[in-house]
Amino acid sequence: MARGTKAVKPSFFKYRLLPLLGAVVCAAGGWFLLQLGMNSLQEVRQLERVPLSPVAAVVGGEVQVYGTVSPGETIASKYTETASVYYRYRHEVEQTDSDGNSSWHTRAEGASARNFKLQDASGQLLVLANTHQEMIDWRLSQSWQQVSGKHRYTEWRLEPGHSVFAFGMASLGQLEPVLGFNRPGDYTAIISRDGAAAVRESSSGLAVYFLTGGIALISFVGFCLAVLLRIHRLWQYLSMLTLGLVLLVTDIGLTMLKTDLSTAVSSLQYRETEAVKMLSANRLSEHNQSVVRVNLATGRARLESHLDRFPDTVLARLWGLELGEPGYVLLPREQTMLQASDAALVRTQLQGALPVALVFVGLIFSAIFTWWGFRMICYQRLIENVPTQRSVGVAPGISELAGSVSLID
Repeated sequence: MARGTKAVKPSFFKYRLLPLLGAVVCAAGGWFLLQLGMNSLQEVRQLERVPLSPVAAVVGGEVQVYGTVSPGETIASKYTETASVYYRYRHEVEQTDSDGNSSWHTRAEGASARNFKLQDASGQLLVLANTHQEMIDWRLSQSWQQVSGKHRYTEWRLEPGHSVFAFGMASLGQLEPVLGFNRPGDYTAIISRDGAAAVRESSSGLAVYFLTGGIALISFVGFCLAVLLRIHRLWQYLSMLTLGLVLLVTDIGLTMLKTDLSTAVSSLQYRETEAVKMLSANRLSEHNQSVVRVNLATGRARLESHLDRFPDTVLARLWGLELGEPGYVLLPREQTMLQASDAALVRTQLQGALPVALVFVGLIFSAIFTWWGFRMICYQRLIENVPTQRSVGVAPGISELAGSVSLID
């Protein structure tokens, strides 16, 4: 006797539930990475826009300073008991799984800081590192590490005498300027042992990696939706994917740009207002007054460079953002100082072999998956173009048959 089998229906899990879950997870992950990427990109723009300032030229508002940590009150680090103004520690334990693979797991970690004074050739200011510790992005390289058996101990420290870069919100104290990190403004709270250029490069690298990962995940959302909706025509898939990416990235980018430009304009106006007040009070020497005016003009020149670029220039006019006239006038010698300074817009570039290697890897994977995708498209079109026939009268060549399977006794 012959027994027939029922036609196999498409798997609900494979073609419905799994693509739906994949679309939701990838959409959430892609949105998160795109937001991180735009935040890092905004951070790079802030670092490019606000000039590095001598301590003597610090006025109220956003400021970047670079100097050394002055000797003063310190704390002992967790493991080495080194005198520091900030330290972070981590205690890890090595664990082995059932397959014999070992990995390090954090058992304890923490950080502590003290307010300290940053000094350069022109003066010193108070950095509120302890008061605003949790708001600061501490970018320090590893200072010490020791492995004892299955335990690993690590410290990151900032010590008196170390060079330090800080980006924060300055205010004028009674005796000296104060650098805080709790007020909103056109800055990202950063304390780093690297210089301004290295910090910009690090932030730009994060922006590129986050944005690339976010776009890749959003692209995979398009793939999951194509499977879920049974879209197998190339033009439909590419149209849906392109439209989705353009709308999403444009929306996030415009939101970031509007926030960035409006904050930058208002922050520059605030800094200029505070500087005019200080200059009018004659609290500074003639030389330091010139340094303040040149520093303000540098910040204005950099912001104007941003506003002159496309699409910033079009969007700024659309949103009604205008700088207005400065409340100060540069003397002839100060104009010469401005031309000799780094008033031009700082352009951040990725350095090292990693970006180049990632470009080559991306090109290789793009070529492989493009070839594989078009191969699958040709295969699908071949199936669509071959009509289903009955078993009686099948002609030689490529054929498509549909029926039931019978077992021969």
